[in-house]
Amino acid sequence: MHALARARRTSLALGGLALLCAGALAGCGGGGGAGAAATTAPPQPRVFIDLLAALPTELDPADEQGAAFDRLESSLAATLVRPAPPPRSAATLTPPEEVVGYLASSWQRLAGGDYVFELRPGVRSAFGHQLSAADVVFSFRRELALSASARLLAAAARIRLADPVTAIAPRRVRVNVTAPSTLTLAVLADFRFGVLDSRAVLAHSLPGHGGAHAWLATHLAFYSPYELSGFEPGRRLLLRALAHPWLEPAYGRVAIEAGSADALRLADLAGAAASHTSGLGPGAFAAAAQTSGLLVATLPSTEVSTLVPDERFAPFASALVRRALSLALDRSEVARAAFGAFGAPARRPLPAALALPAGLAEPSYAHDPALARRLLAAAGYPRGFSFTLAGGAGAERGAIAGELAAIGVSVVAPATGAGADAQLLSASAPIASAGLWITSQYLRGAPGNLEGFDSPALDALGSALITGTARTALERALAIIYAQTPVIPLVEVRQQLVSRTGIEGYAAYASGAIYYDRLRPS
Repeated sequence: MHALARARRTSLALGGLALLCAGALAGCGGGGGAGAAATTAPPQPRVFIDLLAALPTELDPADEQGAAFDRLESSLAATLVRPAPPPRSAATLTPPEEVVGYLASSWQRLAGGDYVFELRPGVRSAFGHQLSAADVVFSFRRELALSASARLLAAAARIRLADPVTAIAPRRVRVNVTAPSTLTLAVLADFRFGVLDSRAVLAHSLPGHGGAHAWLATHLAFYSPYELSGFEPGRRLLLRALAHPWLEPAYGRVAIEAGSADALRLADLAGAAASHTSGLGPGAFAAAAQTSGLLVATLPSTEVSTLVPDERFAPFASALVRRALSLALDRSEVARAAFGAFGAPARRPLPAALALPAGLAEPSYAHDPALARRLLAAAGYPRGFSFTLAGGAGAERGAIAGELAAIGVSVVAPATGAGADAQLLSASAPIASAGLWITSQYLRGAPGNLEGFDSPALDALGSALITGTARTALERALAIIYAQTPVIPLVEVRQQLVSRTGIEGYAAYASGAIYYDRLRPS
């Protein structure tokens, strides 16, 4: 079985290279008869092959498909601005308001907090249309109409939901806000505010919800220097640099592939059949670090593995019980067992990778099984209880179960197909983003508040939290979250960098994105 699977994985990498080269002027080493030697062939485009653990099945940026979708769309989207890359040696991400221009050549903040952006001249899409202010207006309005995540981001940045952007000249737009916010630029760097070729999208729109959703599910319409040259849902996505791109990428072809085991992806990388991979398990990541010809490192990340007690079910409705679970868990052990070298125990409510205000007082999580048992008894569970644990990897579930057994709490694996009805959800997924508005995930009615957590005291701080300007309010909010424990942070999962040597341009971003047009041979 290993040989058969390995052959299939190898064919994926080589097949991606072949498909990328198909149609190129020089082919992929192809000759063409006796006359070929007398002709000087054009230079072949450089090819970058990225092997991922998973790819989404659709590409419409208004979709909600989870972490793999968000990372891919972040890598592909063309936004007005992008996050500024931190130095490779930095322990934290750049502050959220630090951005660099992408489709925007310059911008100005007005007195009331609005931003005016000048669009780059000469930017054309794969469909031949030139970037205009009308594209920005269309794209923002479409995304806000279809995506709850986009609306949450816009609210965090104080962007007007009903009137988010105004075209004030053919290449000038104003982003409209209800109040000044330190997060406006950060949110505009998110893929949810990518700019689509409105004329191409409208040409493929159909009556009904989403308009051109069916077309955008299998096509890219961003104003990117790349065009989509192939897409197999969930398996492979191929990019080709435009014939006359507004930004000349060093890699003229990009293949992004998924669907194989860690060991096979690592074998392809070690054999120079691929350029980069990520999402490796602890064993494969450790093996990569011992493989010659590879660059292996970890980068700052806001991704946190969490335990989320569903408060709609007893005993999790009790804050004492939730606090007891947190105290019972040895986060260092969970990190070691489930994530190895790229996991670190989550000691505080906010990830260490965030650049926090100087002097911010954050509560810290302790490991105290004796206190956990006393809290369980006070909550009416002196002999513990059992619950269903859904989600998470096997090693993570096993580590959690082992830690909780010490206080009499037993973990039951969900039956097949019962994950949606489980009494506890455990997800290795981001609970933080590029700003301090993470706490607004717990506000009443927030799309990210999936478990129904409600704290009137926290809700009262909502305005100050979303603007991100009041350190005292943030400290009070973190204290509420610590005491109420709506979610239990376990492990801060650092971003993996596993690449062939000789490639530059990688950096740590909150989204986990790789901006392929920033990569270059060293």
